[in-house]
Amino acid sequence: PSKIEYASIYKLQQPKGNSDTERMIRTMKEELFWLIEWENERVLNLELDKWVQYYNISCLHSAHGYRTPIRTEDEYYRIYNLQDNAA
Repeated sequence: PSKIEYASIYKLQQPKGNSDTERMIRTMKEELFWLIEWENERVLNLELDKWVQYYNISCLHSAHGYRTPIRTEDEYYRIYNLQDNAA
């Protein structure tokens, strides 16, 4: 898919898209950044990688119909590929 097609998953040109992004950043701050005084950037980066995996694979999101982001993306591409193959 092109950048435009990929971006359409996340509704970049719709007003609600920004609020979803801001909420994710707030959650990241509340669940990760503000909880620990980080000893260095390397440790922070390792923990951030773990948190992003957790957030995308395990957390249900109301914006995605109470599905995980990874499941939502998988379903999008499954439908996109079905439509693309049908054309």
